[in-house]
Amino acid sequence: MRLKTLLHTKFAHNTSWIIASRIYQLGVNLAVSVLTSRYLGPENYGLLQYAASFAALLTAFCTLGIGDVMVPALIASPREQGKLLGTAIVFRFGASLLSMTTVCLAVWAINPDQPLTVWVAAIYGSSMVLQSLETVKYFYQKQLMSRVASLLTMAARTVVALYKILLLLFQKDVLWFAFSNVLDHALFGLLLLICYRRHRQPGQQLRFDRSAGRTLLSQSCPFILSGFMVALYGQMDKIMIKHLLTEAQVGQYAVALLLCNVWTFVLTALADSARPVILEQFSGNEPQYRQKLAQLYRALMYISFAVAAAMTLLAKPLVQLLYGEAYLGAVNALRILPWGTAFSYLGVARSIWTVPHGQQHLEKYLAFIGAAANVALNLLLIPTWGICGAAVAAVLTQIITNFLCGLLFRPLRQNTALILRALRPGPILFREK
Repeated sequence: MRLKTLLHTKFAHNTSWIIASRIYQLGVNLAVSVLTSRYLGPENYGLLQYAASFAALLTAFCTLGIGDVMVPALIASPREQGKLLGTAIVFRFGASLLSMTTVCLAVWAINPDQPLTVWVAAIYGSSMVLQSLETVKYFYQKQLMSRVASLLTMAARTVVALYKILLLLFQKDVLWFAFSNVLDHALFGLLLLICYRRHRQPGQQLRFDRSAGRTLLSQSCPFILSGFMVALYGQMDKIMIKHLLTEAQVGQYAVALLLCNVWTFVLTALADSARPVILEQFSGNEPQYRQKLAQLYRALMYISFAVAAAMTLLAKPLVQLLYGEAYLGAVNALRILPWGTAFSYLGVARSIWTVPHGQQHLEKYLAFIGAAANVALNLLLIPTWGICGAAVAAVLTQIITNFLCGLLFRPLRQNTALILRALRPGPILFREK
């Protein structure tokens, strides 16, 4: 009982630090984002988002799907954390170099007569390499020590916010704003490495091990393809809007997405903090494991639907107040997009079920279905309904991928049953009877 109480206390403390950090980032990022988008205008802001979408498409190859298996691996082999983390960083660094080159070539091939677009994409792509250093954050997730990572994130985001304010004061062009993404990842990654040297156990320095790499990749491979497919249906809408509509409408749609997702740090905090606590229950207490996972699903859904209802009612005053008349085209998309958030985070939390049950190979099939559905829906709906069509396509994709597909695959039906169980009123995450 004392161990259980300690776990719940650490969970609450860990989650509170993540949420506090995200609230701080929310205030800083939203203020700077509003000023930046107003300064750049929908067209240049849309250009930044277009480049960011291309970089995000290859995020799965940069991360190699390691994020979904690293915490379970660290729990299973606590004495090999330095070897696991160091190996993952080396692998991610190599994959990121390849991905950066691919982004630059792809954007140049699609937009050969738009050098500014190519340069912005190249700058965004270079940040991929620096993201490999952020692998160290999984050590702090496993230890339920998100206080450290949260403080480092706040420090990095503060510096980047000051950098953007200077750009606004000196009226710099869009290329300088693209570089802010590189600066953000560089600062956060370096600070993580410095702090890890202080908190690691003796003999757990970061190092590369080929055998550990093979083990990690064998577990994470299903998440690489699935991650790419998820990125495809998460980013393809902005790319298709640019080529089917205009860059200005990319900017308006990006504003709707930003406001839709600005609060989801709460869901991320719940999922990240709950993951190690729930996984600890898997081997020793299967009923408790299922109960805690259902409670996590319930929390994700209840919170998401409540926020979606509020967003639908407040969409127009939010956009008008924050971004001005130039972005009013984002209003109707903002009324639609939040209704897919609950289903999106059910997919994020699904690895808490698939990994310990050895069903992570199903992720690639689910992601393929989602990507195919999203591209088809966007092609059908964007020419007819504009950015509202992209919003409807995004919501339907999340429902298909993260709920309906769970009924099609037999190994996932028990997980889907937990989701349906979570729809019934009951306690939210880790509330004891």
